[in-house]
Amino acid sequence: MAQVIPFRAIRPHRNKVSLVGSRSYINYSEKDFQIKLAANPYTFLHIITPTYGLHDHGELSMKERYKEVRSRFEDFKDKGIFQRDEQPNYYVYEQIKHNGQSFIGVIAGVSIEDFNEGHVKKHENTLTKREAVFANYLRETKINAEPVLLTYKHQDVIDEILVRYSQTRPEYEFSTTDKTVHNLWLISSPHDMDHMSEAFTHVPDMYIADGHHRCASSARLSNDLTDHYGTEHGEAYDFFMAYLISDHQLNILPFNRLVSGLNGLSTDELLEKISEKFTVEKLARRSKPKQKHHMHMCLDNAWYKLILNENLINENDTISQLDSHQLSETILGPILGIEDIKTDSRVHFYAGDKGLKGMQKMVKKGTADVAFALYPVEVEQLIDISDQGLIMPPKSTWIEPKLRSGLTIYSIFDK
Repeated sequence: MAQVIPFRAIRPHRNKVSLVGSRSYINYSEKDFQIKLAANPYTFLHIITPTYGLHDHGELSMKERYKEVRSRFEDFKDKGIFQRDEQPNYYVYEQIKHNGQSFIGVIAGVSIEDFNEGHVKKHENTLTKREAVFANYLRETKINAEPVLLTYKHQDVIDEILVRYSQTRPEYEFSTTDKTVHNLWLISSPHDMDHMSEAFTHVPDMYIADGHHRCASSARLSNDLTDHYGTEHGEAYDFFMAYLISDHQLNILPFNRLVSGLNGLSTDELLEKISEKFTVEKLARRSKPKQKHHMHMCLDNAWYKLILNENLINENDTISQLDSHQLSETILGPILGIEDIKTDSRVHFYAGDKGLKGMQKMVKKGTADVAFALYPVEVEQLIDISDQGLIMPPKSTWIEPKLRSGLTIYSIFDK
């Protein structure tokens, strides 16, 4: 069963929340990042970039930089930008995108013990070095400001609680420049909190949708501290902050591929080699694949449908059902000479939420020589792969919703 808890979030004052919450810093270009910092004194980016605007900070060690993050965070609290809730709550959070698509789930503390025992399941490998870096970051800053995105097989009881709260006036209601509406409600009633906690005991497993390194790093820190202090489970650091969303709510888009260079092949030679493993059909216009094992390719500003030969599909091999795997096995590796997409600089990844027009533009400009649009991984596949303890190829999924940093902050050493 899933062990989830309410907690006392540190969160922005209602009149500042639209200014404080930020996208993950990796999603900003350097130019946009600098513009945001210069234009908005309240953005959470000032906390994670504490030396911005300081001309005499010198070269800081990682530990010194983390201490500066904590110092800037304390400064935000002292100025009243952040406040801490008096009592533990669950936090119902909803996003409504400009196209009307909505996501709703609950922000809560999730047990590290569940992660250690395999009830919080993964589909990606993590790098030990990155785990250590972020664990040290958490140790020094003492806060977790961006929830891990977890999904679970839906439960009617949980849905009923979320719907009931969503019909009341939210604590937060604001829009961001990407035309997304954000709503947040507090579940503060002891009866409703108990009801939510009990409902999650009927969830046997949860699945990491986004945030593998953040989850693993929280577990690493918790295990280190438990080994050091010898405490029983129940400390604040025995939990990590997560946004729990039903598998019916999760949206998975593809991570498309752009490749520079054709490995010495001409356009005709590339098409000929591809046709040995695919049925190749020229398309009248740019479009997304409509089913599994259909890939769309942009080459010389023309689009082609690639239909994988059935004899190459092993119905008993879960990973072979992924088109990201098949693309590497049939084209990127044997034809284009790309053995490791994680390290080969010729491969670039293009998020599925950006559409195909930008990919075609990059091929037309010569920034890339060929582009591949993939059919997205299905939620059921993600769950199946996680249940089997398998690992997806890198950059197989672009998952929504994308969460904001700084809306709810979890104090690692004090629940």
